[in-house]
Amino acid sequence: MAANTLVRQARRRVAAKTGFYIHATIFTVVNAGLIALNLMKPGFPWSAFPFLGWGLGLAFHAISVFGFPGTSGMRQRMIAGEIDKLQATAATHTS
Repeated sequence: MAANTLVRQARRRVAAKTGFYIHATIFTVVNAGLIALNLMKPGFPWSAFPFLGWGLGLAFHAISVFGFPGTSGMRQRMIAGEIDKLQATAATHTS
């Protein structure tokens, strides 16, 4: 696989991970504020609703970036297999 293709893929992965970390940080800060605000005036725990809803969205974001737990090894093997096939195909076409 060409070096520039690997660099583009690496940059995309880094951008996806950075986007997730920013999302997680904003989630933490905003929900901490909402919980603190909710605790200042006791009553119905309304802060649980944005926390759970946004938490679900954050979980889906994490799965889209990192995959399901325990599947990264399988994914890496599949990628390596596809790279091998593409390199073999390229080698037969250039010979």
